[in-house]
Amino acid sequence: MLFLVVLVIGVLYVVSESFGYKPASRLAQVGIPTYSLVMAVVTLVHDPAQWPWVFLAVPVGMAIGWFQTTHVRVRRTGDRDRRGRRTVEVRRGWSYALGWLLVFVCGVAFHAALDGVLPWDEVLDDLASDVARDIFSFLLLTSGLSWYVWALSGSAGYTYALVLRLTDPAVAEALHEAPRPGHGEGWRPSPLQRLLDRLGPHAS
Repeated sequence: MLFLVVLVIGVLYVVSESFGYKPASRLAQVGIPTYSLVMAVVTLVHDPAQWPWVFLAVPVGMAIGWFQTTHVRVRRTGDRDRRGRRTVEVRRGWSYALGWLLVFVCGVAFHAALDGVLPWDEVLDDLASDVARDIFSFLLLTSGLSWYVWALSGSAGYTYALVLRLTDPAVAEALHEAPRPGHGEGWRPSPLQRLLDRLGPHAS
């Protein structure tokens, strides 16, 4: 009973976080999705027979990521971070919260299709783990997840960040790469950053 109470409180906390303004961060919008996709590939190396399923998991994740952007609100703060980038705050809204739940539901569906149906106690354990990882991001680095969970989370996260960057100049600037200390005028953006600059709202 106590476990269920804690789980419900955790889910409500994660959902409520979607309705408050939070600073847009490169770790959340770029770092964690990148790590998730890398881990999906690393995990699949040990089970190559499941590679065809990637062509279903990634588009599903991308669709969820796009859906999560549909009720996002962006607020300009007028401040700058320590590397000189303008900062913005993002209110993710109910579509983000629903997308978070959809990633979990799709993960359970993939598990049922590939590994058999999960008992309810394991489903609740997985949900509790998802809640804990969302509250404490560092747990993502220590969790042994299935490849499809990595793939769904990573593709959803990347799509969410990419759509925001391509549709809102303020978010694009806030998440733009900044020169590292000491690089000065010799700094050059990465190939990915140059591509995003070409596709983004500042493109001519």
